[in-house]
Amino acid sequence: MTDAELWELILISQGNSATAIALYISLVSGYLIVGYLAGKKLSTTQCVVITSLFSALAIGIIFQIVSYLDRAAFFVQFVSNKYISPTTGAMQFVPEISAIGFTLGVGACLKFMWDVRNPKTE
Repeated sequence: MTDAELWELILISQGNSATAIALYISLVSGYLIVGYLAGKKLSTTQCVVITSLFSALAIGIIFQIVSYLDRAAFFVQFVSNKYISPTTGAMQFVPEISAIGFTLGVGACLKFMWDVRNPKTE
């Protein structure tokens, strides 16, 4: 496989991860908007259904993001050194960092919904 073909595969994987990140942002935005506007009005069953769907979809999208980024990092190791920039070497850490960051984002969304549904009384 030539360097050009490897770079094409790397860029396709990164493009796929960017698409999955856009889906993640849309999902998180929708969940937060629903939580903010209707969180207090939702029944417990409705909240459980929405939160379960959100969590399942978010975890699935995070797996996609990480797998695409991991595939791109895998292909980089086969590219000739003359085409690699200094920052490309850090690409191997991006999948793990992304997984942690996006998972913390899901946790923050769940905490937000909890706070909306269970406000502190002073």
